[in-house]
Amino acid sequence: MTIFNTSGMAIFGPGSEWLWTMAQFVALAITGLAIFRQLRAQAWANQFSLFRQYSDEFNGELMIRTKLNALIDLSEGARRLTPSIEVVGQFFDNVASGQDNGHMNSRYAWEEFGGVAQRYWSVFEPILSDLRAADPAIWRSWERWLVDVRERDRRAGKVDDFSQQRAALWIPESIAYYIARLRFEQDMKTGTIPTWPIPELGASPAPAAE
Repeated sequence: MTIFNTSGMAIFGPGSEWLWTMAQFVALAITGLAIFRQLRAQAWANQFSLFRQYSDEFNGELMIRTKLNALIDLSEGARRLTPSIEVVGQFFDNVASGQDNGHMNSRYAWEEFGGVAQRYWSVFEPILSDLRAADPAIWRSWERWLVDVRERDRRAGKVDDFSQQRAALWIPESIAYYIARLRFEQDMKTGTIPTWPIPELGASPAPAAE
């Protein structure tokens, strides 16, 4: 049984047009695939770069101080948009907008910020009605994103307590933690060496330098 009948086909000269047309088509297809893969790799690199930028910002000293001030504002009964509360809330709103517009991978956003975004939402939610009385559009992207975050948590089997009761305990715990972080950052800058009870030196010789 003949599958391909090559009788009468020419590779060079008259009648060979079919071969070179096919070759051009294959070359264009390979080139297009290579360009697509390059663009896709560049898109992933851009998303990862943005992800690292957001992660570094969130864990940087300036944001630690801002989060500390925001939680202190809440613990003191603030029901308005203080500068610190505004910056923290805007951070999560920007993350939500970034993944919603395709600038940040949705899974990256969920894995890195999903839990903490829900935690801060739980501590800001009691004053949300007051904030939206002045600005009805505040943190709408953040709120919409949390629907996806919670669904991903459900599919992954993650169970965390984001209740108001837990939030009330988390605020003072986090205030103490952020203060300790800032003191650590300051000690690093000044070269302060951490202290610890030092045992009395016995008769054994000091350890040799390595």
